[in-house]
Amino acid sequence: MTKVEDKKYVRGIPRKPLPKNRVLVHNHVLPAKSLNDRGFRAWTETLHDGLEVCPCDWAGVDLGGLIHYRVKAAYSPAIRRMSAATLAKLQQKQREKLAKADAQRMEDLI
Repeated sequence: MTKVEDKKYVRGIPRKPLPKNRVLVHNHVLPAKSLNDRGFRAWTETLHDGLEVCPCDWAGVDLGGLIHYRVKAAYSPAIRRMSAATLAKLQQKQREKLAKADAQRMEDLI
C-alpha cells in the first residue's frame, strides 16, 4: 500500500502529463462535476496494486483522455449497484474518449 504522504490532492483535473508512475485517483464518493462537491476528492499518487482503473465517467467531465483510478476496496454503494452492463457501457465510453483524444493528438502532430 502507499503511504498517506504519497498523496497529492488536486484542485482540478491535471492539464499536464503526470510524472511517470503517478496516476490520478478519486475516493469512493460518487463522482461529481466539481471536486469537493458531496465529499468528492481526487489526488495523484504512485501506481500500486491497491488501485484499479475506474470505469466511471467522472460525472461527464472531460478528462482529456487521462485514465483515472479508484482504490480497489473503495466502491461506493452507487457503483456497487451498477449492473455489469452499465459498467461495460461506461468502460466503452471511456475507451472511445481515449481513442478520440489519441486521434486528436495525432492530428495535432501532423
